Amino acid sequence: MDNLKNFDIIITNDKNEILNYLNEEKKLLNIKIMSKKEFIDAYFGCLNSEALYYLVKKYNYSYEVANMYLNNFLYIDSLYKELSEKKLIRLEPLFKNSFKRIILKNIKLDPYIINKLSNYEIVTIETNNSNYTPKLYEYKTIEDEVNGVALSILSDIKSVNIDKIHLVNVGDDYKKHIKRIFSFYNIPVNLNDKISLYGLPIIKEFIEKLDESLDSAISILENFEYKKHVIDVINKYAFTSFDETVKYLIKEELKTKKINSKKISNAIDIIDIEKINNSDFYYVLNCNQGVFPKTYKDEDYLSDIEKKNIGLFTSLDKNKEEKIKTLNIISSYPNIKLSYITSSKGEELYRSSILKDLELEENINDLFNSSNIYNKLRLSYMLDDYIKFNIHNKDLDKLYYNYKDINYLTYDNAYKKVDENLFNKYIDNKLNLSYSSLNNFYKCKFRFFLNDILKLNEFEETFHTIIGNLFHHVLECAFKPNFDFDKEFNNFLIDKELNYKEKFFINKLKEDLKFIIDVINEQDSESSLNKAYYEKKFAVNKDNSIKVTFKGFIDKIKYSEFNGKTVVAIIDYKTGNPDINLDKVYYGIDMQLPIYIYLVKNSELINVEIAGFYLQHLLPPIDNYQEGKDYYTERRSKYKLTGYSNSNRDILELFDKNYVKSNMIKSMSVTLKDEFSSNAKVLTDEQMDKLVKHVDFKIDEAIKDIESRDFSINPKQIGDYSGCEHCRFKDICYKKEEDIVRLKEIDYKEFLGGGDNA
Repeated sequence: MDNLKNFDIIITNDKNEILNYLNEEKKLLNIKIMSKKEFIDAYFGCLNSEALYYLVKKYNYSYEVANMYLNNFLYIDSLYKELSEKKLIRLEPLFKNSFKRIILKNIKLDPYIINKLSNYEIVTIETNNSNYTPKLYEYKTIEDEVNGVALSILSDIKSVNIDKIHLVNVGDDYKKHIKRIFSFYNIPVNLNDKISLYGLPIIKEFIEKLDESLDSAISILENFEYKKHVIDVINKYAFTSFDETVKYLIKEELKTKKINSKKISNAIDIIDIEKINNSDFYYVLNCNQGVFPKTYKDEDYLSDIEKKNIGLFTSLDKNKEEKIKTLNIISSYPNIKLSYITSSKGEELYRSSILKDLELEENINDLFNSSNIYNKLRLSYMLDDYIKFNIHNKDLDKLYYNYKDINYLTYDNAYKKVDENLFNKYIDNKLNLSYSSLNNFYKCKFRFFLNDILKLNEFEETFHTIIGNLFHHVLECAFKPNFDFDKEFNNFLIDKELNYKEKFFINKLKEDLKFIIDVINEQDSESSLNKAYYEKKFAVNKDNSIKVTFKGFIDKIKYSEFNGKTVVAIIDYKTGNPDINLDKVYYGIDMQLPIYIYLVKNSELINVEIAGFYLQHLLPPIDNYQEGKDYYTERRSKYKLTGYSNSNRDILELFDKNYVKSNMIKSMSVTLKDEFSSNAKVLTDEQMDKLVKHVDFKIDEAIKDIESRDFSINPKQIGDYSGCEHCRFKDICYKKEEDIVRLKEIDYKEFLGGGDNA
């Protein structure tokens, strides 16, 4: 470092170390200090959002696929050439002449990069003091390790400022333990948590508003705490007009964007191992084999074989260098303490092999005099061991004598009301409700609270959901002009990771989906309702103390105007095999199609008359086809609509010209006595109006309870039906027998009046 010259460029992970050196030595030099990424971007050129927009717009790549290509653009010759020709690579023309020598401070560049820099002198500085032997501590579990570190920190802060103490190598599995145990000792810590913008209700509302217009979406952000971050995303695409591609990119980036939570001052920070220097104190946790040092796998877009051919470091190269770098760091600074655990989740663990020559230090003796809360918690653990396994811990008697009343083996699972101001602030005084959220509410209010207010149930994409979304996407586009089946089918799957079995099944479903489209076209030809909406959004605003919007997306609506009325048929696609039953509607459960009637009746459509509401099964059960019957006719019949039709034949005939012996509606036919058959499901206009009024009543009832923060644990039991079925929160609510609300089974005719063939 003493030989630094003017016009040197220093590539390092720790700029502060260089700046401190220059300050201490009182050197004033014309040099540049950059990270590895900053140097590569400046020398080879970097990309901006215009390149991302270009790839998505031209090639219809998904957001993920386009970014994958852009992250490797330097090594894909055809892509680099294309982006250069389109002037999408931002270059700094004067940069290459602004320095004469390159200093690599504890940094290695790929051979590919070194080869490109052959015109420059390159000097490598490897700091390898190896003057210190760090202290190493062994713990049984993560909790023991975090507690041991906390106790050691309590000793340190008697003589060291707390902001000079850092935690290193902290994974997500450690953070929850650190947060909990450090709080027992009143040790402040910044966990570097990130806030997912997409997890905030207002962002989901913003994304929905984007479909209306950019201005209307921005308008809802007026008092939003993180408005700047959203505007930054939007401004990336200010170079072009707000088209469908920009809308898509904004949505996708907001779904993945995370921002740092606010840091507290005078607290312990979590840092990367590269940030360790000579002045502060460091606790390096989780120094276990396979975790420490960091390991790389051959799972990038470019494989190790391709990287080797190009001249890039392979995963093996990186792992070798990581070991050397880590050993160098931990032996170069005096105030480092390492620790590891011997077991986790019943599995035996070992210290990292790079620490094999270090001797273990004796852990700080915990005298139970630092935290009453943690002492009570440990007592409960010891009582568990004693009662369940007859293990008598040496400290059990002492703790039990001092903390006799810890309410062991007792609990109160009752929901305690959230503070009104806190609740209203959390939801930003607005609420979006839908069929699914209302269904959760009436199944169990606490289930609704966890799922639809706190958003604890993260969406998990499975092969089943991929199939459902694929079918819905293709059917949304299938009946529009210039529909290209293969394009829509393949574009939807372009970023989906499928195994061979799933790909085989998807290809089989491709032919089934084509057949379904043909069937639907035939069904539509038998209807006089010649207008249609697909994936149409409907919304109803409710005026309350909080702004409530009830909304829904309806898969398909067939409609036409006749004699001043709008005759409507509602169809919901299902890839599963559900049945439609109105009996639980009385209790607010399974109201999807009645809710759709409610939304349509309260829409811009004038004088709505419901011809019927139906489910259309897209993947009906596979049955053996009867010998002697026409295969096509029998297969086609499996896609008939299941649901309720209007008993007014003039209205019904507008939807299904052949309702007398329907090829469109399941079980719909008329007897020789000119009456609906016993299996036909029909409702009068009066019954449908009662259904709509009942839906409105149940929505208002739910809103009233939500506004009063009534989210009690009250799963419904109706005959064999349980509101707890498929609930992911069973391990949270600890429901008791008295929490279950047992309801009488009610036939829908009891509250709607009349009968199936009214």
